[in-house]
Amino acid sequence: MRREQYKLHRNLDGIVMMDQPPSAVFVVDMIREEIAVREARRLKIPIVAIVDTNCDPDLATYPIPGNDDAIRSIRCITGVITESIAEAQAATGQQIPPPPETIQAAVAAASAPAAPAETPSPTGPAVEPSTAEVPVPPPASPTPAATTESAP
Repeated sequence: MRREQYKLHRNLDGIVMMDQPPSAVFVVDMIREEIAVREARRLKIPIVAIVDTNCDPDLATYPIPGNDDAIRSIRCITGVITESIAEAQAATGQQIPPPPETIQAAVAAASAPAAPAETPSPTGPAVEPSTAEVPVPPPASPTPAATTESAP
């Protein structure tokens, strides 16, 4: 009983604390966020969603065709949406709140260049795979069909 009460509070306290429902809901993965999509449809909140081939585009009010599994695709689409919202709010004189530090840190970590795949050994330099000698097999002999000429 306490576990169920805890789950309800954890999942629904954010909704209870809202003064009014949101003007729109942005969903990246409609399959994973099925509950949010159902709640938004029930409350008649417009849904802007990235719709992949495995989703039903009719569930989204404003479907955006794209790959909801690729992080680069998600970054590109959310970046454009963020810029559009910021421009619209600047035009109307509203201020967009800055994202929390945790989101800023996650975005910075995700956009940082990837670490090298192999770190040098403290005992000496590592041999890179591209410079190692690899034996190359001799070319295969041509097939009989390739060597025959067609008769006139």
